[in-house]
Amino acid sequence: RRATPVAKTKATQPRPKAKARPAAYPPGAPNLKASQKWADGLLLAVKQHLQNLGLTDFETLCAALAEFTLVITTTYSGVGSAEWSAKILQQAFEALGFIIKIIFYSACDIDKHCQRFLGKHHDPPHHVFNNVCSWAPDDVVCKLFRLQAQFRDQLRAVPTHQHLAAKKELGDAFFDQACQFLRKVRADNTIKNWCSVHGKNCPVYPSDVLGDKVIWVEVGGNTCTPWSVAGASMGWLDPASIPSLIWGWWMGNVKPTHVINECTPRWPIQRFFDGLMPGVYQLQSIKICPTQLARPGKRLRLYGAGSRADQTHRLFEMGEFLEKRVYRSVVMDPNVFFCAPEDVQRQCLARMLESRKITVTPGQPLDMRLVMTFASRARRSAYKQLWEAQGC
Repeated sequence: RRATPVAKTKATQPRPKAKARPAAYPPGAPNLKASQKWADGLLLAVKQHLQNLGLTDFETLCAALAEFTLVITTTYSGVGSAEWSAKILQQAFEALGFIIKIIFYSACDIDKHCQRFLGKHHDPPHHVFNNVCSWAPDDVVCKLFRLQAQFRDQLRAVPTHQHLAAKKELGDAFFDQACQFLRKVRADNTIKNWCSVHGKNCPVYPSDVLGDKVIWVEVGGNTCTPWSVAGASMGWLDPASIPSLIWGWWMGNVKPTHVINECTPRWPIQRFFDGLMPGVYQLQSIKICPTQLARPGKRLRLYGAGSRADQTHRLFEMGEFLEKRVYRSVVMDPNVFFCAPEDVQRQCLARMLESRKITVTPGQPLDMRLVMTFASRARRSAYKQLWEAQGC
């Protein structure tokens, strides 16, 4: 029996051919210890790239950088990965004979555990703040929440089958109005926020360490849940997006030399910079997965680097540099991450059980699955199947 012909709708059209995949990258670090030498490899890659492009001599560039002091501030700081990375880079420069001066002025994270961890770094930030929203006047923050609530009310009135399109349209409309409002508000450079290092309110703006021979670098993430497929995907209509608006408004006012930003791949980074920091920064952005840097973990993220348009000159394109000089293929297997001693694992699990008010009988084996969410257990099962299939 002949099949009835079906008209080729959008859903049945043949898919376009996938782009040719790039050739395999050179092999990466074989173990965790070797991977910690990443900064040495990065500086060598910069040197080779500059030579290949016939640009500024690498040694001349390093010597010029050594004349400045780097002031680093971080927001959404977590446990201080940005600070660690800066110290590792500093050591790599020192191995080449260049002393790079760094001042870790401040970090900021709302989580108390992160605040304590940041304060115990070997070279801790001068200040550890707790709330980016407190950097703006209370009435400004309240107005943003009220304005956002109005747009969410509009979304509730939309039929369910139109929610997806309406969520995007209303979210963009809220963002535009929020930006128009925030651009009329000037930041107060004397504002103070609670600092867990000193146990009192301290200045957020690093005025006492800025000067002519200073490069100020701000490294900040953003709340990812409004844009994550694992979250509600409410975008700008999610109350968790408000702190990112405050952060962008603050950056647009205080204007660090460079701003580095990280979030999930769906984060509208160009729109964000254009709306809250118009004309201030030249922005480069790229999506990077740890597997491209020889790390056995798939976690695609969007990174953006903004440099003051009036103070800096772009030497080369970040994407081309990473593709040609930095990316490596994965050699390590995931077992490198499972290296914590058993007593440390048990202490961690015990704290998690206590915080969730889960009691276990004395002598009962402690299992991490007791504190996993359903989604975490499902991912764990999928990872386990993948690792077993790959012989890990």
